[in-house]
Amino acid sequence: MSGDGRPTIVRVRGGGCALGLGASWSLTFDAHGGTGFRDEVVLDSSENRARAQAIASSTAPPAPQPPPLWLQSGHDPSTAITWETELGSGTCRRTTMDGEHRSLLVSWVRTGQWLNGSKARRRLHLKLLRRSVPLAALIAEHTLVPSTTTTLQQAEPESGEGRGWRERRGRGVRNKKDASRRKVSAPELQRAGPPPDVPAGAGVLLAMAVRGGLTGARLWLEEATLLPHRLELATPEGVDVWVFGRWTQTSAATGGLVLPGTSHHTHAAGNSCRYDMSTAEVVDGGEELEARDSQFAQPHQGYPPSSAHQWLPPVYGTSDCETEVVAARGEGGHVFLLPSLGGTSRTGLSPGWFVLDTSCAGFAVDPAAADAFGMSAFGEVSVVGVGEAALSGRMRRGTHITLGTCTFPAPLYMEQALSAALRTPPLVSGVRGLVSGDGGEGLAGVLGTDYLQHCVVELHAPKRIPGSPNPPVFSASVHDPARYLPTDRCVAAWQPVEWIAGVPHIRVKVTVADDGAASPPVHGEGDRGGGAWSGHLFRLSLGTGGTSVIIASRTAAEWDMVSRTVGLQPGGIMSGPGEERSRLARVDPEVVTGRLSKLDFRGSSFAAVRALTHTYGDPPDLALSPHADGVLCADLFRGCTVVLDLGRDRVAVIRGDQEVD
Repeated sequence: MSGDGRPTIVRVRGGGCALGLGASWSLTFDAHGGTGFRDEVVLDSSENRARAQAIASSTAPPAPQPPPLWLQSGHDPSTAITWETELGSGTCRRTTMDGEHRSLLVSWVRTGQWLNGSKARRRLHLKLLRRSVPLAALIAEHTLVPSTTTTLQQAEPESGEGRGWRERRGRGVRNKKDASRRKVSAPELQRAGPPPDVPAGAGVLLAMAVRGGLTGARLWLEEATLLPHRLELATPEGVDVWVFGRWTQTSAATGGLVLPGTSHHTHAAGNSCRYDMSTAEVVDGGEELEARDSQFAQPHQGYPPSSAHQWLPPVYGTSDCETEVVAARGEGGHVFLLPSLGGTSRTGLSPGWFVLDTSCAGFAVDPAAADAFGMSAFGEVSVVGVGEAALSGRMRRGTHITLGTCTFPAPLYMEQALSAALRTPPLVSGVRGLVSGDGGEGLAGVLGTDYLQHCVVELHAPKRIPGSPNPPVFSASVHDPARYLPTDRCVAAWQPVEWIAGVPHIRVKVTVADDGAASPPVHGEGDRGGGAWSGHLFRLSLGTGGTSVIIASRTAAEWDMVSRTVGLQPGGIMSGPGEERSRLARVDPEVVTGRLSKLDFRGSSFAAVRALTHTYGDPPDLALSPHADGVLCADLFRGCTVVLDLGRDRVAVIRGDQEVD
């Protein structure tokens, strides 16, 4: 504590490993009574070391500096904003609801703010579950982690709902054929090792949650010291586990804080990270409240400025004719685009189709395409796949990716075996510059929100004109946000986007059935962004196909969908991946499908909407926030124009005047 009694801002630093790479990290927080924090992790990869060695030896000119592998998250109490940055792009955005609550719970336990800070305590629900039981026995009896742990593998996806292409922060499906040849063998790969041992003696078990939240956690303490040993968070993908050890008291100058010397994190997918504390220091202790809170302010909004940590700005074309891109619709309604890529051995060529997925925060690339472009490989990312299987792949670095008028520099991909994930359409005659000569068969990659946040994407999906023998022509265009001029109908249709853990969500009004019953009540937080539109919160997932809407299991029960929806029946059709069967496939028996009477967006209305729900609970790979009532899938958006302006946190859905249902 500072001499005048004001709270002290403390920063702890250390090393460790994360995502298969060495890591340096720092955690800055209000140590006495506050809730603010800033967590930073910088990864060390071969691409960074190669440049450092070239500079040191002076034997060769250094290659262009790649963007840093840098993660940040924080909470700013002065604005009540919790924020996070993406590893690949440095894009910084506000995160809300369970994305926010997970961040608060973990950081407050690591820093001791949950117990030492009165402000944090007031925001928490705490309940004593058990005490005076040996800690090891308490963990074994009450852990949320399944008794059989999932082995990291590349599993063959089964057919059915949940087996279609879905990607969120790198989550997706892989095909088994590539599993044997795609082992992570990069020389710099590091392992976190086992978590700290369970202390001997009695323990205490608490249940905890952020007030107003729907994300629960369990916290195990040593009874003699009340020091946390284990924190488990229930997430849609599975259980996140933090284990703490080597508790150390810092110097009197930092307030004599007791902090974990080791923090070991195991993700729901099974990959682990370790953070070892080495130093603690006072950042400041005498400024006014506003100055102290500025330590935790969101560093920027959206893509980072070009001067920040060597991030290169996107490059935009100067001609309006450059906005059109080669595009197609898949059988399940998926949106396929044809970008050009760059690598060390190829540039300005296309590897084939990329699927547009708003549930994916970054990029993914098939190993064959990454190899063809000479993309460097390092580290390891593990994600939750279908059937709760954990899937792992390396990170890959490209030089650029271009679509329409927008060129994104130095994209960071997750390597995933994608060639059999979806059945792709044939390429339009006359397309040149493909890596392979087979017409681009198979899926080559995934475009997520890292790309979409610095361009405006228009998707035009008309329906067939009645009586016409010609199929509708799907088209897409990519625009410079600074030059994009929306139509009046688009302006009237804008809806604000709410971000939860890096995934966009929008609000939709729902009429379950025309049976005279009242519309379902809307729960949770209201509209953000100042608009008047409100409704049920749905995740926008253009990477999920084969149906229009997936309704959360708990929401379907609350709305009594099974008894109210006409035509609801077991089974249904979803896009099913696989080597031998990649067309539409029948879903599992516990899934029922039917039609909702109506969905209303701000600028359009959809009638007789095909919906799907799981009667036995949502599968983990759906990764549906507990605050969301469902998922808006690619097949919904037929007969309309969709405008994605995610850099400005807005989306427009517009029905065409000439379209018929």
